[in-house]
Amino acid sequence: MKSTIVVTVAVLALAACGNTEKPKDRPSPAVPLDGPADLRHWVPDVRAPVGLVTANGLLWVAASSADQVLAIEPATGKVAATVKVGDTPLRLTEGGGAVWASNFRDGTVSRIDPATRSVTATYPVGPEVEGLAWAANALWVIGQKDGVLRKLDPTTGRVAATVPVGREPRLVTAGASTLWVSVFGADALVPVDPTTAKASPPIAVCDGPQGAAEVDGLVWVACTGAGKVAAVDARTKKVTTMLSTSPYPDGVTAANGRVFIVGQQGPTVTVVDLAQQEVVATHPAGKGPGLADQGNDDIAVVGDDIWLSRFDSGDLVSMPIPA
Repeated sequence: MKSTIVVTVAVLALAACGNTEKPKDRPSPAVPLDGPADLRHWVPDVRAPVGLVTANGLLWVAASSADQVLAIEPATGKVAATVKVGDTPLRLTEGGGAVWASNFRDGTVSRIDPATRSVTATYPVGPEVEGLAWAANALWVIGQKDGVLRKLDPTTGRVAATVPVGREPRLVTAGASTLWVSVFGADALVPVDPTTAKASPPIAVCDGPQGAAEVDGLVWVACTGAGKVAAVDARTKKVTTMLSTSPYPDGVTAANGRVFIVGQQGPTVTVVDLAQQEVVATHPAGKGPGLADQGNDDIAVVGDDIWLSRFDSGDLVSMPIPA
């Protein structure tokens, strides 16, 4: 964990973080103590939520301290299913007809059938598995402890390739033709070709890169330690834009010509207009002071709503996409 970061995210905090202790439950009140002014849905008692992904019309969330993945009905905010997975699930991705969960503490990934809402396979991978992505018909898994990206055969669970990427990688993002590895400990973004499983030289991007999203040839990367979001040209691999965000930016997603970055303090959503490449809005979604690298917040767009996992308060909130 980087000593220069006072309040950061991770989740991971846990894995994207560096904290290796089991996240503690934070009981939720009967009604939310804080949240966005235009709160649409509130899902309490999720127990240290981190990663979010959509599949089969549901929003899936990793409840890290409960060793569960929950399926949420986005229209109602109701829990549709609870799936038991491995020890400390952090990140989720969708691909090959499945939802995948990385189980940080036991070094495995769980395959969930979104139709039956049950685990159909559990594969051992390596120590401290974190970020996940689907590309080239394979599952790609970050090994935070040993600084690698592993390619997994989704049918057998066999590790087909191991790619060294640097010290303390956290997340991996699938772009149009490249996997982008956020190497938190080296302040770098590492491009990996999913067809050859070969890494290109690291790109010095910012202090504490974590969440990322590729849109229209630009990779937008949250710089947790710097309080900024960087845009990297996917072709030239050069940083082209650097914008200030709310403190401790973490998860990143994009929709409707905008990039949305969740900052851990609050949390607060920063909105970047892609055409202008400027911050056009900030949207508070809580009053928390920040996670101090003890957890992560994630963000997802589902229909007309933004959903946030709030690790510190142990819940999910949704709100309309800011105009």
